[in-house]
Amino acid sequence: MIGQCMIFPVIGKEIHNIELVSDHNQLTDDQWSIACFMASIAFIPLIFDDIRHTYHPEPSRKEFTWVREDTVVCIASHLDDERCLQASVSRLINAIMEQKDNLGDYFGIAFSVYHCALVKVVKDAHTMTFSHTNALQFLPSFYAYSPSTPGITALARLGFRIDPALFERFLKICHYNRFMTGESLAQGADGSDDVPPNIPCPPLPLELWKNIALHLHSSELIPFGLVSKLFREVASMVLRCPHLGGYRLVAAPRRQPRYLQDPPFSLHAASFIAVRAGIPTTVLFGLKFKDKPSKSLAVPLSVGGSSLWVLFQPVPEELAGDGSCGD
Repeated sequence: MIGQCMIFPVIGKEIHNIELVSDHNQLTDDQWSIACFMASIAFIPLIFDDIRHTYHPEPSRKEFTWVREDTVVCIASHLDDERCLQASVSRLINAIMEQKDNLGDYFGIAFSVYHCALVKVVKDAHTMTFSHTNALQFLPSFYAYSPSTPGITALARLGFRIDPALFERFLKICHYNRFMTGESLAQGADGSDDVPPNIPCPPLPLELWKNIALHLHSSELIPFGLVSKLFREVASMVLRCPHLGGYRLVAAPRRQPRYLQDPPFSLHAASFIAVRAGIPTTVLFGLKFKDKPSKSLAVPLSVGGSSLWVLFQPVPEELAGDGSCGD
């Protein structure tokens, strides 16, 4: 997704301009939106489809953006400078300290597009401790062979932590669920039994329900998760995996196809092993085969009046390892 931002002409131009800004307060609204999107992409529900099915709202500009109940982002500049790094760390610690009534572990992310730094604050009834990383490279080189950097890896790992509110957040972005009521959402949250009444059988184990849920389409996980607390827990486990166009990504291939191994495709496109309704396949993200049907996935980022859309398509079996690409 970061590579897709880099090759999108309007966004790529703003990324270059961000490095020229002397202070984060001088960022334009478009530049702030780019930075906030890149910093928070690992923390939103990773469900992307066309606009008819999912809609991720774009955040409004503010000094601190809470991407989860325990994780806050602040947009900074020039984190490779020690003074800027320490100032951003202090801002994040102060923001977390304001959560006076909530104890536990908190995380802060200072983000400048080119670099990021992570802060961890542990609050208990009597003390508060904190630690932070050095500035980590986030943005790959525009000529890189690999889209991976230490900063991207760090945010991805932090974002993969279990999110208790994941199912509720998933409900909010799904268009086909927009008419569901809060009463429906509350089903199963009151400690009720996980089996219907008058059925004399014990509940099935979580592992079995998870195996069933893995065979469901992503749109079917909503009614499934609304049945009970157990089903909601199972649905949340499945939703931790990225879902693109109705396909659940399960792994990256051992070796990317030949046409994705060199720039520019190595930076902004990738293939994945995926499953849809229990049927495995290979999908292509950020690129498409000529004369093969594809779809555009809606992404919550608009810059200069242009919205970012990402190409996506399942790859025919005979072309999964190689092939001729366009666009």
